[in-house]
Amino acid sequence: MSNTRVENGKYNASEIIGSVKKGLYISDVGDGFTNPNTGYFSFTGASGFLIEKGVIIKPVNSLEISGNVKDALNNIEMVANDFKCAEAHADCIKENQIIEVGCGAPTVKIKNLLTR
Repeated sequence: MSNTRVENGKYNASEIIGSVKKGLYISDVGDGFTNPNTGYFSFTGASGFLIEKGVIIKPVNSLEISGNVKDALNNIEMVANDFKCAEAHADCIKENQIIEVGCGAPTVKIKNLLTR
């Protein structure tokens, strides 16, 4: 288990949302896993909002987000200055070991992330 933290960037969240022609603003990633050998990740139960022409249009629920950690980090295009930690915590369970983990990040714009 390790942590990756994205530090605050120079944009505000509205600038990032305004730069998106068509995409998703993911507000909650839900439950998921990352394979430490391959870097592949998948989160189910994610929720967020559809963005069209820089405007949040409507809520979207029950998404699955998947990809590769290295690819996702290399495809970050913009980072906002709004870092915050999530209010809730999660449990990381690997090989019958349970660790309480937290999460948080600023708003980031990532190109080519897969959703269903």
